[in-house]
Formats: sequence, structure tokens, C-alpha cells
Amino acid sequence: MLPEKFIPVRQLGEGGFARVVLCQGEITGKHVAVKYLKTSEPAALERFRREVDGMSSICHRNIVPVLAHDLNAAEPYYVMPYYCNGSLRDKLTLLGSEGKRIEPSMVLRMVLTLLEGLEHLHQHGIFHRDLKPENIFIDGDQAFVIGDLGISRFDNSECATITHAGVGTKGYCAPEQACDGTGSRQADIFSLGVVLFEILTLRQPSYGKYGVPCCVPSSVVWNIPAEIDELFRGMTAPEPQDRFGDCKVLRKRIRAILKGEYKAHRPSGVNWGAVIAAGILVGLVFVLVGGLTKGSGQTGSAK
Repeated sequence: MLPEKFIPVRQLGEGGFARVVLCQGEITGKHVAVKYLKTSEPAALERFRREVDGMSSICHRNIVPVLAHDLNAAEPYYVMPYYCNGSLRDKLTLLGSEGKRIEPSMVLRMVLTLLEGLEHLHQHGIFHRDLKPENIFIDGDQAFVIGDLGISRFDNSECATITHAGVGTKGYCAPEQACDGTGSRQADIFSLGVVLFEILTLRQPSYGKYGVPCCVPSSVVWNIPAEIDELFRGMTAPEPQDRFGDCKVLRKRIRAILKGEYKAHRPSGVNWGAVIAAGILVGLVFVLVGGLTKGSGQTGSAK
């Protein structure tokens, strides 16, 4: 049994059906994260079993692995690595408190690592359905690992969830997923688009009708390139068919942007860079004119 092998240290988190506890190995002294199922409801146990089976069937450096499990225990559980650097949410909170932001090209490289893990899930018929900063962990300096497949949809089968509609987290959930609970490549790409926006700006986008973002990253941080704005729009388009078709296509676009091989043009509207430059120029003109006027006045009074 797990209590004989690991010593509970502290609770890391808790949801409606499960809790995650930081434990320390009695022999190795290493820390691990253990997810316990809190309820004995058959539907919840089946979902938990599918989560363990799904995570155990895949092996990728950008996906949280299952180290051990016991689904027949009085309190079913599985064991995962403990990421001492915390989650992406922790990192964004720290950046916000320090008044810092991550350089756009670095953000794109971060998203590339997430796409590798997400594409691996999709290749195995798994749709995450709840991609958000809380479910993305930091392994090392800038390596990201996707975790928490608790509401994922496996093998294109019937949703193994307690509820069949509104599955996911508001603000990150694609419109079609919010309506019927189904998952897809395009729905996960939508969620990743919101994550992209949040890493760039340290805030979520504003939403319009049907829960679709109605702004782009440069509306919050003015010096973000037009190529990233266009990328974001392509990830979060209202209709699934208007988004990037899969992770491979999206990854190819990001690499082209990083290499300078892809250029975009901002749509007609406010060019904030031009507005700021014009404002600075007008300010300088007023200073010069004011100085000349003042000098002319002093000469006249001397006469």
C-alpha cells in the first residue's frame, strides 16, 4: 500500500472527485505527487481508470507520466513525478508580481514544446479538453509538461465524464466544446491559443459573443508582432474549420515566424505603434514651439 512506501508531506490540490498529495519516498527520499480518488461512485472510478490507462499508454517528455498506480486500493491512486518548479500558472503569477513579461519569441518556443506533447496525445486519439496554465508544469528551465488528463476524451470514444456538456474551463474552452462537451484537435488548439495570449500579456483575452476572443495580444502589449496576432486568430477562430487543422500545421507556422520566413499584415484599424510614435512627435513639436515663443516674448519685453 502507498502509505507504507511514501510519507505524505502536504496537499497540493483538490477537486470534486480527487485530491493530489505531495509525498516523500521512505527509502529514496524523493518527492512524488499522488492523485487519490475521493469517491467510490462507479462513474468516477471508471473515469479515473480511463485516465490512468490513457496516461500509462503514452510516453513523451512533454506529458506527465504515471510511475505507479493501484486502482483496487481502498482509495484508488496513481503516482506522478513532482515538478518542484510548479505550474505555468505559478510562473505567470510570479511574473505579474514582478511586473515582467516574457519576450514574444521565447513565448513561441514555449508553445512549440507544448505542441509536441499535444500532438502526441492527438496521435493516440486523446483530446485533452482542459488545457490551461494550471495543468501545464515546468520541468527544468523552460521545458513544459502537460498533465491532468482527468476529463480527457480517449480513443474518440464516448465521453468518460460525469457531465456531457460544458466540459472544460470557462475562458479556455472552445465554443463547440462548451456546448456539447466533445473534444477535438481544434478544440485543444483553441485552448492553447488562449494560453498563448495569457503568457504574452499575463491576462486572459476579452470575450465577445459565443465565448470567442474579441481582441488580439497587441491590443494589450503594443509591440507584439502582427504575425503573432494572426497566429492567435487562427488558433481561436469561432468555427473549428477556420482554425489550424492540427498541431503539425501550427508548429510549422510558428517555426516560420521564428525564422522570419512568414510575414503578416495587420488588419485595417488602429496602428498603436504609429499612434505612439505620432504622439511623441507631437509632444516634441509642442516643446520646440513653446521654447521659441517663450524666447520671442523675452526679447520683446527687453525692448
